[in-house]
Amino acid sequence: MLNLYNKSNVTELKVLTGKTFQNVEFTDIDFTLLKGMMRAEFNDCRFKNCNFERKKLKDLKVYNSLFDSCAFINTDLLGSCFDRTVFKNCQFERSNWNRTEVLNSEFVDCKFSYDSGFHYAIFTNVLGFPERYLKRTGKMDLGQIC
Repeated sequence: MLNLYNKSNVTELKVLTGKTFQNVEFTDIDFTLLKGMMRAEFNDCRFKNCNFERKKLKDLKVYNSLFDSCAFINTDLLGSCFDRTVFKNCQFERSNWNRTEVLNSEFVDCKFSYDSGFHYAIFTNVLGFPERYLKRTGKMDLGQIC
């Protein structure tokens, strides 16, 4: 059964730091209004129209999940891991991808800005991520990127 959170009941979550979520859908949530989200784990989750602007998502673990029409502006993803994750129609600007791993994932119709950091980021078997940004990583594996 899918658990649903939206802007009317998201205050029940309060702090997400260190918590694990399984099979949860988050819709129309401004995560900038919630405290802490570092070291959280998301398995089989869906994020639709969510805002992660200026959010610290350090050491986030995301598996088999979907981000649809979400904004990552000035977002800190340092040390996070995304495996089997799809980003669809998302916006990425001035975000910190340093030491982030993105594995077996896909970016579909996303917008990127060149002023994000990718030092020591690892992208393996990733589709749709612009190769020109990956050239800025200290270590990279282009995998199946076209």
